[in-house]
Amino acid sequence: MKPQKEKDNTKKLIAIFSISIIVLIGLVVAGTYAFFTNSVIDRRGDNTTNLITGSVSEFGLKDGTITGDNLIPGDTVTKNFSLSNRSTGPVNFKLLWKDITNSFVNKQDLIITLTQDGKTLISEADNNTFPSTASSSVLKDNLTIPTGATQNFTLKITYRNTEQDQSGDMGKTISASIAIEAR
Repeated sequence: MKPQKEKDNTKKLIAIFSISIIVLIGLVVAGTYAFFTNSVIDRRGDNTTNLITGSVSEFGLKDGTITGDNLIPGDTVTKNFSLSNRSTGPVNFKLLWKDITNSFVNKQDLIITLTQDGKTLISEADNNTFPSTASSSVLKDNLTIPTGATQNFTLKITYRNTEQDQSGDMGKTISASIAIEAR
């Protein structure tokens, strides 16, 4: 039979070992949770995504997601979004399509137009079409926003009525996120 002192030491070692295991498990769980839930925190509460690049500290796009479901020929999907430059200098940038979904068969029937504060950047005559399914594509390049400015954009996607049989596109869906890339 073990003396009382050895029993007490054994109990203390088991308790310390058990607590150490519990603390270790807690640290692993907390670290894993932090890793998988890391996200951008919206400081202003207005769904603005900020970029931080070089001297650009406050350059953001507000609400850049566009979706169209069950479109019929002649329909237009309109998306208004704004871009703000609260940095210390003008920013050259491009607008990108991200996370594109386009289940249309006749992709050439989806014509896009883009205006910035009433100025036409992409007209219907340019015959630009909504991109095919891809992870990323350039919407408009070589743009500049001055310091302290907010630019308002209107993007329209028109499902052109071709007077041809377009039944293959019934119930089809388009969607994309609009993103910015500073240069």
